[in-house]
Amino acid sequence: MSDRRVVGLRERLLRAGNTDTGIAPENVSDPALFDEHVDRAVRWFQQHKGLIVDGLVGLETDAALNDAQYTLGDRPLYFNDMEPLHGDDVEELQNNLSLLGFYYGHLNGTFTQKTAYAVRELQCSLGVECDGVVDLETLTGLARVSKKITTSKAFSLRDHQRLEALHEALRDRVIVLVPSRASSQVEPAGAPSDFTAQQDSISYEVALRSYDLLHNVGAAPVLVDPSPESLPSSIAGTEPEAGSDATSATLHAEGGAVTVAAAGDTAAVSTPEADPSDGGTADAVRGAGHGHGVMIAGLEGEASKAPRHVVASVDEVLRERSDALIIRLQCDWNASPQAQGVATFFWGAPESGQPYSPIGQLASDKILRELVSRTGAQDLGSHARQWSALRSAGTAAAWVDLGYLSNEAEAKKLSRGSYRARLAESVLCGLQRVLVPEPSPAATGTMSLADIQNYYRNEL
Repeated sequence: MSDRRVVGLRERLLRAGNTDTGIAPENVSDPALFDEHVDRAVRWFQQHKGLIVDGLVGLETDAALNDAQYTLGDRPLYFNDMEPLHGDDVEELQNNLSLLGFYYGHLNGTFTQKTAYAVRELQCSLGVECDGVVDLETLTGLARVSKKITTSKAFSLRDHQRLEALHEALRDRVIVLVPSRASSQVEPAGAPSDFTAQQDSISYEVALRSYDLLHNVGAAPVLVDPSPESLPSSIAGTEPEAGSDATSATLHAEGGAVTVAAAGDTAAVSTPEADPSDGGTADAVRGAGHGHGVMIAGLEGEASKAPRHVVASVDEVLRERSDALIIRLQCDWNASPQAQGVATFFWGAPESGQPYSPIGQLASDKILRELVSRTGAQDLGSHARQWSALRSAGTAAAWVDLGYLSNEAEAKKLSRGSYRARLAESVLCGLQRVLVPEPSPAATGTMSLADIQNYYRNEL
């Protein structure tokens, strides 16, 4: 491909730290050609930033390249409410301020009001003008004291403090469930045309099941869906299980312990069986968005009807509850049909694995362990990434890859309601393990909804 924009891309890659002289415009006969040197440089940059390594300069890679054009000291930094400064230099500043104990926010690379306050505190400590502008004098003072900076991970103190202050675990805790159709996403390279529809159907149902399970234990789940009036189509080629549909479920209540299983599949959760003729049994009513009711069994087995809380974007929630925990649900595709397994991701440094959000890391780790134990899927690990979906929210977030649709066997499992039920259970039990200190924790994969219900009953 030959395009004049490639010339600018070459220059941006060099400013981003690439040392390959083969990409310099003056060193090639046709600088507008996207050759193997440029392709290799783009992939290097994506790998360095923890992005999807595909050699394509999409929105995510382009935004990361823009951020990488500045290093700390290249330009004055200051707070601009109308057009906030953004870049790797701002993130480096935030990191230094946090390690000195002045900044306790997320390292999002945006010069916010909170960053300006931290700069003023630094300046007052250095004895320079406290105007919030990071100029040469401020940078000189910062360089002088930075030698005393330790890797105390002070930028993580806010999340650690939140984690230590958690009580009542999931009760009233805001959990934001984001299925794939509520995320800006780019299809994996080589994915078929129906990949998005399949992914949306799977992640949406897992989000619905997770919502109901969380609601049943007293949490405050929120479903993000920009178009709740239009439900995702079912997976092409999927044969529904006998007596079930995409979002139906049966709730069995026995002595207040509520068990959820896909209709026609009571083996989804390992809990005591309930007599279907018991008066505490209730059938779930299909529901997706505002105005769609769902029967929810209470802690004492008493059914009540409540609509799901659905919003169009994550920002709607965070404006009111900045301490919410975000769970993003996705599927994956790989050129190799052998690729399979589950993986989770949190906001952190890809090369070192250092977490920038301890709660996000802990949620990713616990959910992954439950997924592997409950589904038998291959463990692909929990990884640090700097994806905008993880870093821009300003709160803890975990990204969950539910499996590979490119693997025939795994895709078949993902099409079954009983398997999706186990995925949802993994989300619930993983979050319970994050938020509840357990002196004698149950083995991974053995916690049941009844155990969680009993915990809250005993805490009352």
